[in-house]
Amino acid sequence: VITFAYLLKEQSTIEKIQDYYIIGSILASSGQFDEAIEYYTKAMNLNEGIGDAIMKTKILMSMGSVYTKQGRNKLAIKCYNEAYEFYKEQKHSPLLTSCLLAIAKNYYELGEYNEAFNYYNNVLNMIRQMKSGQEVEAFVDEMEEANILSSIAKTLVGLGRFEEAVKYQRESLTIIKLMNDLIGESNSLVRLGEILMAVNRIGEAMSCFEQAMRIRKQIGEKYDPF
Repeated sequence: VITFAYLLKEQSTIEKIQDYYIIGSILASSGQFDEAIEYYTKAMNLNEGIGDAIMKTKILMSMGSVYTKQGRNKLAIKCYNEAYEFYKEQKHSPLLTSCLLAIAKNYYELGEYNEAFNYYNNVLNMIRQMKSGQEVEAFVDEMEEANILSSIAKTLVGLGRFEEAVKYQRESLTIIKLMNDLIGESNSLVRLGEILMAVNRIGEAMSCFEQAMRIRKQIGEKYDPF
C-alpha cells in the first residue's frame, strides 16, 4: 500500500492541489484507476476554490485518460469536451487536436462510428492546416496525419464503408513509406490487408501480408498474419 499522507502536511491550497494531482497520476500509472479518480476529484474540488483554469484543464485531461482506460467512455468524453472548450479559447492547436482525438477514440469504443468519423475528420483538417502553415515539425505532423488516416479507415470499417476505408489506409501507408518507418509500414500493410480481406480482394490482401512479412524479416522481427 502506498502512503502519501506526508505530502499533504502543512501546505497551502495550491500545494495541496498539486500533490493530490501528483498522487492521482502515480496511482493511474500503477493501474489503480478508482483511487486515481478519487485524488483527481480532490484536486478538482480544491481547485474550484481558487479558479485556476489551467490546472482544472490539466486535471480534466488526466481524468479523461483514466476514464478511457476504465471503459467509462461517456465520462471521458465529458472531461475532454470541457478541456476542449478551454483550449479553444486559448487557441492552443496541439492540445485542441489531442482533445479531439481522445473524443474520437472514445466514440469509436462506444460503437458510435459516425461521431468518431466526424471528430477524426475534424482533426485531420486541423493537422493539414497546421502543416500548410508549418506550425509543427514536419516529422511529427506526418506521423500524426498517417495515424489519423488509419483511425479513419478503422472507423469506416465499423460503418461498413470498406472501399473508402481502403482509400484512407492506402493514403496512410503512402505517408509512412515516405517517412522510412519500416515497422509502421509493416503494420500499415497488415491493416490494409485486413480491410482488403473484408471486401474479398484476397489477392491484394495476400500481397500486403507478404510485403509486411518481408519487412519484418528485413528488420529481424517475426510476424504471422494468421
